[in-house]
Amino acid sequence: MTSVKTPDAVNNLLEETEERRLDLLRTHLDRCHDLARVAETKVGNGNHEHAAPTLDRAVRGYAEIERILGQHDWDKADTHEITEKLAVLRHDLESVCNTSFQAAGR
Repeated sequence: MTSVKTPDAVNNLLEETEERRLDLLRTHLDRCHDLARVAETKVGNGNHEHAAPTLDRAVRGYAEIERILGQHDWDKADTHEITEKLAVLRHDLESVCNTSFQAAGR
């Protein structure tokens, strides 16, 4: 037996799906921040060889989040926090890259 979804039920499901997508982006963003901190620690310890793949994963994650945000038409209020944290992540990644390059040049 197939149940018929009302327009309200369908809209509710769509809203839940979009909220779950945003939650997934938030989780992915948190993971990228963690990876950036790990890479920063590795660079600080002089372990550039092991910092590079960790930093690469964080950079790829950043790019993926940015790509997904650009593909969907979410309300700015819903993505404001993610956009702000993404800017912080970009700054952190640039800082780690600059520190790594400066230390490697010594």
